[in-house]
Amino acid sequence: MIGNDVIDGGEGRDTINGGHGNDRLFGWFDNDTLIGEKGNDELYGESGDDVLEGGIGNDILDGGTGKNTLSTGDGNDIIVVDKKGLSVVRDFELGSDRLQLTQNLTYGALTFKQKGSDTLIQFNGKTVTILEDVNRSDLSSADFL
Repeated sequence: MIGNDVIDGGEGRDTINGGHGNDRLFGWFDNDTLIGEKGNDELYGESGDDVLEGGIGNDILDGGTGKNTLSTGDGNDIIVVDKKGLSVVRDFELGSDRLQLTQNLTYGALTFKQKGSDTLIQFNGKTVTILEDVNRSDLSSADFL
């Protein structure tokens, strides 16, 4: 697709490719795959265990509920961190990508644990986000919005 698209996956398992342009993609129900490609895209998995791929551009990725896999791609991306689900974030780039706290989460209320090469971000003992291949010692409040 070419242009600035808004695509709503609705019910069922969907694979949505935004293509070029600044797109808003919504997976809604079931286990969906959302691919932003080029442009400054917004990807919202909503319900289910979703896969979100930002691609090239400054993207916003929000997995929603379920266990989600998020890939930022190139650009200055925002990963939404909330209490609804678990997001496993691949290729998080310190210094360019940011984590946006929602649902009244604050940086001070979070705990961080190193597990192998990954950083686990927890709230009240529950892991809400996993940053693959990111050292806990490299993460700071500057990485959060």
